[in-house]
Amino acid sequence: MHIFYKLLIIIIYTNFLLAENLKYNPMIDLSTKELQWLKENHHIKVHAEMSWEPFNYSEYGEVKGYSNDLIRLLAKKVGLKIEFVQAQNWNSFIKMLKNKQIDVISNLVETPNRKEYAVFTKNPIINISNAIYSNQKANIFKKLSDLNNRTVAVVKGSWQEEIIKENYPKIKIILVDTAIETIQSVSTGLADATINLGPILKNIISKYGISNVYFQGVAKVDGENRFFERIGVRKDWPILRDIFDKAIESLTYQERVTLNQKWFIDSFINKIEYNKETLENKIRSKILTTSGYSKIQYKNPKKILLLHSYHAGYKWTENITAGIKALFPNDSNVTISIEYMDTKREFDKKYLELLKNNYQYRYKNSNFDLIIVSDNNALDFMIENKDKIFDSKIPIVFTGINNFEKSMLKNKSNITGIKEELDIRSTLNIALKLHPNTKNVFVINDQLTTGKLIEKRLLKIKSDYKNRVNLIIPKALSKDELFEKIKSLSEDTIIFYVQIF
Repeated sequence: MHIFYKLLIIIIYTNFLLAENLKYNPMIDLSTKELQWLKENHHIKVHAEMSWEPFNYSEYGEVKGYSNDLIRLLAKKVGLKIEFVQAQNWNSFIKMLKNKQIDVISNLVETPNRKEYAVFTKNPIINISNAIYSNQKANIFKKLSDLNNRTVAVVKGSWQEEIIKENYPKIKIILVDTAIETIQSVSTGLADATINLGPILKNIISKYGISNVYFQGVAKVDGENRFFERIGVRKDWPILRDIFDKAIESLTYQERVTLNQKWFIDSFINKIEYNKETLENKIRSKILTTSGYSKIQYKNPKKILLLHSYHAGYKWTENITAGIKALFPNDSNVTISIEYMDTKREFDKKYLELLKNNYQYRYKNSNFDLIIVSDNNALDFMIENKDKIFDSKIPIVFTGINNFEKSMLKNKSNITGIKEELDIRSTLNIALKLHPNTKNVFVINDQLTTGKLIEKRLLKIKSDYKNRVNLIIPKALSKDELFEKIKSLSEDTIIFYVQIF
């Protein structure tokens, strides 16, 4: 199960409360002609999708998503009032824009055919590459041409349909109405793959519990740049397109950060997750998978060492590997060496000393440009031993670090990375809100490195719940003991699953 999630992208904010009289941000340099147009056309119709989360969707009758919050903010800046218009499917929106039944599609990829009925902002509003997802575990579809003689499910009226039909005649297409149906087609075997924005597909996979559809790589169109979402405006209103461009350029750093955090961090952190692996994969996908990132290419050869705390085949670890490999495909001029420390199964001083000696011998003549470490054991090992094994000047990037403290890097240079934080308190609060009669919370957790770090955090907040529920944190139990314990739990107990190996 995957989802999402990241870092990256641009723009956004919220709300569009407007007075009847024209009001706009004077910091935006609008021409006299543009101001006059706004005065005469202060009401516009904007498309609003049903299920393109987290960018454009409807929930309980409310129009939500990154694209919609962005268009609200831009409209507020220039004094426009928005009427959101919904339709059954994407192709209906395309027809409505052609017929001027709507004025704007807030996330529209520019293609040759679409230029016949729309004009596009020069600035993309979603700076994310499309991704290929398939029912094949092996990473065999790295660009669109790899899908020749395969069947691909795409949304009817989408840019993918247009580009594939015109440039990739060997790819067979199944047309469906929604992104959800594309994933369903891949999952059931009707199609070999689908193409869309990575966060969209990850959200669907997670939301519907689909376990047999996998990320493959960035959907690079041979010989052309990637296709980014822009604001599409009816063709007879190029002046509105120009106004939007100026509004986009006026976005402040804080406005961009606020919306990025809202839709690409908080939106998945605050969801209810009982399965630790699901949450881990969401975090990992947000950070590493390249469905939202440009692939990297270097003129001169580069060498990277990827040091994993855990073993080959461990899903969490393999997700990291897949994400990094997708960032550095075969034509990137980057060679990646991968080491697995296997510390979930072996972890003591003698074993770590053997690993150090092994790496010293094998890499004594190696000169890496970068070392990437995943999870706490690998970072601790590298902090302790890097200067004994490698050149001290080699930079280190870490990811998946629990209970990170700045003191961990004291007197160390050339180290940076991304810490991992599970929002335990919010998860518990949501669970207790959903189950108000709960008296006990039984925690399932192991005693490996990550489990112990999470246990420390649980113990820190345990006292905060003493007048509310009994937080039960058992020590290491065998599987049989765990099953017996679960059987004996009372009905007023909920299970808080952290992890178990």
